Amino acid sequence: MSANRMNRSAAGRVCLVLLAVALPLTAVAQQWGIQVRNAQGGAGAEVISVSTGTPAESAEIRLGDIIVRAQGRTVANAFQFTQATQSVQAGGTLEITVSRQGWEREVRLTMPPSLLSFGLTVRDGPAGSGSEIASVVPDGPAAAAGLRPGDLVIGAEGRKIVSVAAIGSLLEDYAAQSRPLTLTVARENWAKDVTIAPKAMGVAADEASGTQKVASNAATLPSPRESPPQSAAPPRVTPGSTALRDAPAAAPAALVPDRADVIADLGNGNRAYELQNWTDAEIYFKRVLQAVPDEPRAWGRLCHAQVMQARFSDAVEACRRAVQFAPRDASVLQNIGYSLFRLGKHAESIGWYQKAIDIRPDWPQPYSGIGAAQFALGNWAKAEDAYKLVVARDPMNQSAWQSLGDVAGEQDKPADSIAHYRKAQALGPANAELYRSLGWQLSKAGRLVDAEAALLEASRLNPKDVNTLVSLGLVEDKLGNIGQAQQAWQRAVELDPDGSLGSIARQNLAALATRPAQSRAVPVAAPVAPAAAQGTASRAESPSTPRPPEIAGDQPLPIDDPDIDAGK
Repeated sequence: MSANRMNRSAAGRVCLVLLAVALPLTAVAQQWGIQVRNAQGGAGAEVISVSTGTPAESAEIRLGDIIVRAQGRTVANAFQFTQATQSVQAGGTLEITVSRQGWEREVRLTMPPSLLSFGLTVRDGPAGSGSEIASVVPDGPAAAAGLRPGDLVIGAEGRKIVSVAAIGSLLEDYAAQSRPLTLTVARENWAKDVTIAPKAMGVAADEASGTQKVASNAATLPSPRESPPQSAAPPRVTPGSTALRDAPAAAPAALVPDRADVIADLGNGNRAYELQNWTDAEIYFKRVLQAVPDEPRAWGRLCHAQVMQARFSDAVEACRRAVQFAPRDASVLQNIGYSLFRLGKHAESIGWYQKAIDIRPDWPQPYSGIGAAQFALGNWAKAEDAYKLVVARDPMNQSAWQSLGDVAGEQDKPADSIAHYRKAQALGPANAELYRSLGWQLSKAGRLVDAEAALLEASRLNPKDVNTLVSLGLVEDKLGNIGQAQQAWQRAVELDPDGSLGSIARQNLAALATRPAQSRAVPVAAPVAPAAAQGTASRAESPSTPRPPEIAGDQPLPIDDPDIDAGK
């Protein structure tokens, strides 16, 4: 390992050495819906998590239960329990003995066909909304298709689904036939079709130990899932039921993750982050923070991942937590400012940008943020000052030069605006908004031929920009090119028939038709009835939209060093 990498990972190594002392062994039997740890003060495996919609929940296993036997063998610890679960053949039954407050009972867990083949279970959703996905097995077909607990199944194979019974029978039928199933899934008012190919959870031999284990298609970066809700309802006892006796409930012990799990989540979170897989990165960093709640870099990356998902309120909260533990991280302060800006809290965002500047005065990004916020507030002179500070630190920043042009235009300084736009133009690449703004300022300066060229280029780059077409029509009209003006306005009306710009183009066409024939450079169609107001309607200048500042990234978490996992 290089010296730089050793230095970068030193803080993470110290953190994990301390964690190794504090974290007891835990284990997960995902397909059964149970997470356990070594029982405190005795033999057995203590239940610390029960997943919704799984065999464990159906058998009414609860937090704090102690599993003392599995498959006819005594269970001394969490590891022995997971070994027992891995020996169960696909479609088989797991038999366990559970102790609760001195009471013991034998429980049989059976795997539903949908969980075995498709890697999911379902339950009734809100009335009339379909079936809700209750659980998803990591690395299973449903997880690979991107499904999550809480998603609503509203259709299957083109048929509407209104109850769990309807989807349940389909899952069983398609699982029995090993046929792919296409589900229509809704999430946050969005819906799409997802095809899931069934895969039985087969059993493969472990060559090293001779034992059997459940086979899976483990990817390099496993699909994470958030910790499922934990059942707190007391068990019900009915004649012939395999549920546990209704013994007094014990207060569950605090869930403490395993050191190896924390290391794995950190590594997976960093890899997902670098791959810009923001959803998975968020889930992994949340897991890390449950174990190490005062890790500022994890909070910072969580914030950034939420910003990239446009979850700005959540991002503000995560970044504020990062600031609690690392108050002088300028990138975190920058991202709070950016998130507040996107939430429309422009004045509040300025204070956070200024805090970032106080720490890194030579960094251009927070100055850009202040410029955008002042622009949105209509403080043109202050916005101009901020953008000048940006280009002083980053002369090649095209966006800042373009923003300077916008600010000069708002202050009715077309010469300055044109000069700034020309600078941005020289830095490239070309963009339609830049050429449109340049063309409008050139027209205000009376440079109509240059304005026409700029607006034609803007229209070429974005043929459907109605604002450009309205401006181009005005310039062509002033140049006497009535046919071209008419063509630009007609196209604007076609693209925006009910909008304000389309209405202005329509007024311009009507005014053009009522103008005396001798004043036209090119003949047009027969005039219509004179309008109440003669002349060409003026361009409706809406306020320019400020370009938001850039988002600040961060450096990789030092805790992701592979040598840490090896204990070196």
